[in-house]
Amino acid sequence: MPASDANPDWLHVFRALTFTHGVALTLFVSGVGWAIWFARRHRGTPRERALRRVMCQLVWVTALANIVWYALPMNFAWEKALPLQVCDLAVLCAGVALGPGWQWSRTVLFFWGLLLSSQGLLTPTLEVGPAHARFWLFWSLHFAIVGSALYDLAALGYRPRWPDLRLAWGVSLGYGALVSAINIPFGFNYGYIGPSKPGAPTIIDALGAWPMRVVWLAMIVLGLQALAWAGFALTERRRWQGESEPRR
Repeated sequence: MPASDANPDWLHVFRALTFTHGVALTLFVSGVGWAIWFARRHRGTPRERALRRVMCQLVWVTALANIVWYALPMNFAWEKALPLQVCDLAVLCAGVALGPGWQWSRTVLFFWGLLLSSQGLLTPTLEVGPAHARFWLFWSLHFAIVGSALYDLAALGYRPRWPDLRLAWGVSLGYGALVSAINIPFGFNYGYIGPSKPGAPTIIDALGAWPMRVVWLAMIVLGLQALAWAGFALTERRRWQGESEPRR
């Protein structure tokens, strides 16, 4: 038996809510916080655009690295290799959002990246530690997605509108139908809506047995997206009303 199996340690085994998890979250908050501070300070200048280009390039490198890693013969498995997880698609939207900045990409990045992929930071489905390449791929992927979403929101000023919510609902339901058509006949778990569950504890564990847990999960996701839109819509409405009131 390998030493790492006989005596699990932080280099080889990852567990949520441990020191390693705390270090990863601290690095994420520090890095994204600095990027947002820098961008807001240099808004509309070549410095901010240069930072965004670097971030965009890192996002694409991260997306490609994850696709290549799971496609390698030593790592290939049909239930994991297809780039069909929410994070696999959200990271592509992050690259487009930081690049050409098309509205649809910013919308999907907000509703998927910020509201869904952020769960990977809080309840990571990861079992290996820093001694394994998959540890770094996992965190780089989630850093890229959630960090880009926060940057677009706090530094570039993205705000969800009613058409954006409708787009997010349509994309989310369409995605669910697509991966279900693959999950059900093959027993896969893309989108975490298949018959199986992740090996690490997540919110999915509290939603009961399949297939009813898919219904509950869909209601939670669509409800969270609606609440996120409503929160920003209400804030923007109050700000607009405050600006339109005549001064006395």
